[in-house]
Amino acid sequence: MRQIDRVLIRVGQSFRASTWQMVTKIYLPAMREPIVNGVRLGLGVAIIGTLLAETKLSNRGIGYLIIQAYATFDMPRMYALLIVLFVLAIGANALIGRLGGEPDHAMTCLDSAAKRPRCRSRPPQRSITAARGTSPLQAVTARP
Repeated sequence: MRQIDRVLIRVGQSFRASTWQMVTKIYLPAMREPIVNGVRLGLGVAIIGTLLAETKLSNRGIGYLIIQAYATFDMPRMYALLIVLFVLAIGANALIGRLGGEPDHAMTCLDSAAKRPRCRSRPPQRSITAARGTSPLQAVTARP
């Protein structure tokens, strides 16, 4: 919540948005990326924890099958199971990324100046002063 741009919050307040509108239109879209990243990290930890539990405490599951293949020196089966595990983990990560979606264009454009090159909806426009060959300071101080 502290990382949300104060300008967005002030804009919502100046439009007299209700609390629900502030949550749905400003807070949740701004927090979408950190939430999706947290779910991705949590998924990775959950997969690792599940595999560790299956290897030691269970007689079912991919972790158990991998350890069983290792114990019987069935290396092709073990590597096949590891590849299946990797594909499942990458697929779950990609699915969560898809569900998170791309950030809103407006939210992307309001990021800091370092991230501004990501805003490419319109071609860069030349200012009137640049077209005339004068600097902005000269344009302001010049009298018609």
